[in-house]
This record gives sequence, structure tokens and C-alpha cells, in this order.
Amino acid sequence: MEAYTNQSLAMSAAANTSGAGALSLAGKLIVLNGPPASGKGSVAQSLAQKTGCVHLSTGDIFRDHVARNTELGKQAKAYLDADTFVPDDLVINFVFDRVSQPDCVERGAVIDGFPRTAAQATALASSRVVIDRVINIQCPDAVLVQRARGRRVDPRTGTIYHLEYSPPPAGEVEARVVARKLDGDIQQRLDVYRAQH
Repeated sequence: MEAYTNQSLAMSAAANTSGAGALSLAGKLIVLNGPPASGKGSVAQSLAQKTGCVHLSTGDIFRDHVARNTELGKQAKAYLDADTFVPDDLVINFVFDRVSQPDCVERGAVIDGFPRTAAQATALASSRVVIDRVINIQCPDAVLVQRARGRRVDPRTGTIYHLEYSPPPAGEVEARVVARKLDGDIQQRLDVYRAQH
């Protein structure tokens, strides 16, 4: 698989989306990239609050479509139920559909977890979406493994917690949070991420 860098993605995106027909979000499109368990979601939430942009994560987008039983949601459900990565073509369709919605067009968006692969990066760079900037988070693998092993998710809301750094509220939420299978396979996910980047 062809490798890509965040710098080349940003330059390519600017070159390919600055002409007529480009989808320029009134706010900004900030792409937040980094390895699994690097804190992309937390950083993206903070950036969204400070900039007034919409925070988008691929996981939230998937869950929304599944909950609404859309055609895309039906296609993605099997992958989500198996706790495996959703194929590139589906991810690209999900993301492009979401950033074209009125709230993102009007306010801009901070997106984390996309692009994850070279195919997704190529699709974004060749699209009509104007990218304001790409931020890459770097973190040692040992820290990522520690973060992943302490991470828990609320299956009802999708909210992610960490047993040490951001524990779930005591009581009902604490009782229902679970570890994700993907976090148990963190080293394999990191190996895949390194191979793709």
C-alpha cells in the first residue's frame, strides 16, 4: 500500500480543492491523525469547543447511521458488531456524507480517525473538500499500549473513558462500561497503523 504523509496530504488537498466546485466549510476542516489510543478524540473535542466547529469521529458517524437504520448503517453494522475495521469505501462514503451536512458546512469540522489508510487519504485529497490543516499526534508505542488497556467504552452512548485518566462516573455508567476487543489487540492495530503510514 502506498504510504502518505500528513504534509503531502495537506498540500495535495489544497491543490485539488481550491478551484471551482470546492466544498469550502465556512469554519474550517481540521483533520486530526495519529495512532490508535493516542487521544485523538479528546484532542478533537477540545479543538471543536475552542473553534466552534463540529467534532466528527468515524465511530460516532457509524453509530448514528446504524441507529437510524440507514442503508450505509446496514452495511456497516456487521463490521461494528464484529469489532473490526469498516472497509475504506464505506468509511469514505460515511465521512463525505457527514461533512456535506449543513452544520459542518456552516461551522466547519474537526475530524478524528480519518483518513486512516492511504486509500482514504487519497480520496480526501482528491475530493472537493477544502482542508484547513492536518494535525498529526505522535506517541511512543509503550504509552499507547498502556492507554488502550485502561480504556473503557459505554456501549449505550459510545462515550470513551480511561480507568486511570478519565474514569467513568460511579454507579450505573461505571457498571456498564466495557473494554473493546480492538483495545485488547492494540499491538496488532499499531503494527497495521505503522505499515499503513
